[in-house]
Amino acid sequence: MMEVREDAVAHTAPGASGGDASGGAAAPLLRVKDLHVHRGEAHILHGLDFEVAPNRVTALLGRNGVGKTTTLLALLGLLPSKGQIEFDGEDISPQPTHRRVQGGLAYVPEDREVFTQLTVEENLRLAMQWPESEGRLPMVHDLFPELKKRSAQKAGSLSGGQQQMLALGRALLHPAKLLLIDEPTKGLAPIIITEVVAALSQATADSTVLLVEQNLRVAEELATDAVVLDEGQVAWRGRMDAMLADADLKQSLLGVGRARPAGEDGRTRSAEGDGRARPDEGADGSEDTEGGA
Repeated sequence: MMEVREDAVAHTAPGASGGDASGGAAAPLLRVKDLHVHRGEAHILHGLDFEVAPNRVTALLGRNGVGKTTTLLALLGLLPSKGQIEFDGEDISPQPTHRRVQGGLAYVPEDREVFTQLTVEENLRLAMQWPESEGRLPMVHDLFPELKKRSAQKAGSLSGGQQQMLALGRALLHPAKLLLIDEPTKGLAPIIITEVVAALSQATADSTVLLVEQNLRVAEELATDAVVLDEGQVAWRGRMDAMLADADLKQSLLGVGRARPAGEDGRTRSAEGDGRARPDEGADGSEDTEGGA
């Protein structure tokens, strides 16, 4: 069983009030208290405490295997957990997944999970379970014109980027109060990342989002607040810009910003590079499978 470091206590950034990075201006939409999750014999989450402010994007960050995806699955009720999950003023901890979704949670999974044998249109129609969904479909088509263009195409024949657009489009058909998005740019080409980020920025302008993202440049562009996990605990929370400005913090918790050894050409290489942590440094790399966590 994983041991918790005794010094792995949560540090709140200056200006952040106990995890409510909105400065107390509004009650948090999501409040997580003492959240524990086991997967088999492994104790993955060790008493998480954090909040998500309304109408903001909060990035959930950390190295590989610290429990980011596990956190989202626990919030959805897809994994059993102990502790309290308060959503929109109500304790949803005892509720099954479908009740949580009906109450306003929407989810974009890490691996897209589209129905490959159905067409794009059929995938979207299956997600239209709310009275508002029909009116939201033009917005999805405006954000992702490829989905309208390829409406009759089987989802399994789409590129990875197009499948990601479809997964996001399905979630946006839900008039959600809180959108949980797990690594939306994972494995995508840079040009597609730019398109997906632009669409997300527009779609989430007035929404509340909890975003898991391994690309720090993407997280910086989309998120105002950050929660950093380390060994299954909240190690830091506060403003995203404060976290990014702290080189020691980024190195200790995310493994980025460290100068790498000089190569054969004599030039020193930085782990910060394109803003994506390098997997060979044990950081939050582009193939973050959570290691079962």
